[in-house]
Amino acid sequence: MNIIQQLKDNEKPFGLMSEEMQAKMDEIGIENFIHGKEWCVYVLHPDYAEEPKIEECEITEEEGHLHFRMPSSAMRHSLHQACDHREFLGFKFSDGQVWNSPINYSFGGVMPGFRTTVESIKNGRCVVLHATHVLFRRQK
Repeated sequence: MNIIQQLKDNEKPFGLMSEEMQAKMDEIGIENFIHGKEWCVYVLHPDYAEEPKIEECEITEEEGHLHFRMPSSAMRHSLHQACDHREFLGFKFSDGQVWNSPINYSFGGVMPGFRTTVESIKNGRCVVLHATHVLFRRQK
């Protein structure tokens, strides 16, 4: 049983809970707990769900191609492979926005632009923006 489910099913006062459960309770915050069957027993609210942990993988250029490296691996991956990963969340840009494409277009500082013309790029009305990171849900 995972630690979140253990906290939802808890029947012990804080001091009698395992150290792991106490630490997780402190991390989550008391505001997410309700009183259990007894006044000194805290139970994690049934609707509580952990926010996903997110890995940010920097996009780098190597040998003329864009790549990223997963933190758990030294192997580099071609940028086009990111979307095939089951834990893929999106591409992060320098302004912090996340999009489903590694390229976006800005028209006079207004983003997003999903399409443009070569003429708009040539005359400077459109700026091509490139993602800085690939985001993945952290695997447990």
